[in-house]
Amino acid sequence: MLCLFCLVTPNFLVAQEADDYAFATNTNSSLANLSGATVLLGSGSFMESSQVVPLGFDVWFMGVRYTDFSVNSNGVMQLGKNRINVEANAYNIGSTPRIVPFAAGASNTAMRITDWKVGGQIHYQRQGTSPNRILIVECRNMHVNNDAPDPNATFQIWLYETAPLPATTQGGRIEFRYGMMQCSTDAITGGNRIGFGSSDTRNTFKGVDVTKNPPVAGIGTTDFSSPLPKGIIPALHSPNPNQSRIFSFESPAPDGQAFNLKGSTSAANAIVLTWEENATNEVGYVIYKSKDGRNYEFLTQVNNAKTFTDTEVVPCTNYFYRVYTVTEGKLGVLQPTGSLTYQINQAAALNLEGKFFVCEANPSSSSEITVAKADDFKEIIWATSTGDTLKRGNGFKAAKQGSYVVVGVQKDGCRVSKTFAVTPCCPVLVQIPTAFTPFNTPSNNIFLVKHENTTFFDMKIYNRWGMLVFNSNNPDTGWNGRFYDGTPMQASAYQVIVEYKGCKDGELFREVKREVLYLIE
Repeated sequence: MLCLFCLVTPNFLVAQEADDYAFATNTNSSLANLSGATVLLGSGSFMESSQVVPLGFDVWFMGVRYTDFSVNSNGVMQLGKNRINVEANAYNIGSTPRIVPFAAGASNTAMRITDWKVGGQIHYQRQGTSPNRILIVECRNMHVNNDAPDPNATFQIWLYETAPLPATTQGGRIEFRYGMMQCSTDAITGGNRIGFGSSDTRNTFKGVDVTKNPPVAGIGTTDFSSPLPKGIIPALHSPNPNQSRIFSFESPAPDGQAFNLKGSTSAANAIVLTWEENATNEVGYVIYKSKDGRNYEFLTQVNNAKTFTDTEVVPCTNYFYRVYTVTEGKLGVLQPTGSLTYQINQAAALNLEGKFFVCEANPSSSSEITVAKADDFKEIIWATSTGDTLKRGNGFKAAKQGSYVVVGVQKDGCRVSKTFAVTPCCPVLVQIPTAFTPFNTPSNNIFLVKHENTTFFDMKIYNRWGMLVFNSNNPDTGWNGRFYDGTPMQASAYQVIVEYKGCKDGELFREVKREVLYLIE
């Protein structure tokens, strides 16, 4: 068991700052073609909000991961699973991580979607492929001032998928793009707001001042509510499709990575992760998890420590982890030492009892193999070395020699296996006759020792004076009662000594047998 009590170094993280997003603007963009887009709010909508819908990918905004969004008819997007307020057109609406491409500064001047011109709506579409997907939300043919007689504003939000660097450098970027933008009624002195924020104070909302040329963005004591003139809004209006005004907000990239990722177990159902990092601008750490080492899913984000305990684990399963540094909107590069494979091993002991031998000629004499403490397992499986199941349940006799595998399935589903070899071992039989008639009874004229399964055999025969009269290493070569030169031996008693080797109960042994043999004429 590794690192049961891991020391955690204090970690001082950089606070999430909207002003950390780099602002840029130009007039060289174009609006995306959203043919076939999904409608969120239709024509005639006023003071309404859409349902919450999935982004379709992960987006980090102000250091927080989001997977859902909603919009209102005032042109404001809110991230998260809470539905946007219909009046979310001011910085001081609390707990609203919102993105504001163009919204009136007061509810009585809120916009509405035209029902005068075909196509007036708020709709969205996802474009691109992972990890470079973009969610585009378009507010099309909006009335600037809810009582405006004509549709006079079309603009888009581009939200870029957040993915670990360097797969994409655009992850977490926010863009506003503008087409036709004008007030068809009187000037709006209350102004409008453009920008984004995540809380209800002025100094956390990054606003764009469109009275400047070119527009500027920042955080200050004012709410950047720019007054709007009657007619064309010079800073935003783009009649040429390829010269649309664009505002881009780019999150800083992490300037360091997580590394030295380690795992340890604190319980049968917990993996403790610890890591180090060398970044100075991170707001936290993001952990991804996989069971196959290929398909990773977001697990959690840690903002105030360099450790996390994963309790959604089971023993004997491989888990793969990756840890990234994260800023307001980007994930850092994955270092090799920021990736880890870990497994909790809580396997019961798989011990075998009995001898591992087989007698193919006499299967009933083969050994029976059993698993000790079989009750520790809900199932026991016997298989060949290639994985073919032979039997289930405790108690196994092999049919032939070779390599086998036994698998114990624990009650929690964990599998433990052991490979074992079965060797040949058949019972040895050696029987020495006590008499034979070599010269007058054809059926008994050769002296042979009855034998089975010997691996070594040596037979010597001596006369009563201790002279060696016969010797053979082949049990199938018998004595014919004659001396080496062919002279018949006289009727008498002889000493037979047989030395042999074989296998018994799975063990090799050597044995010597003696018997008195009578040669009868």
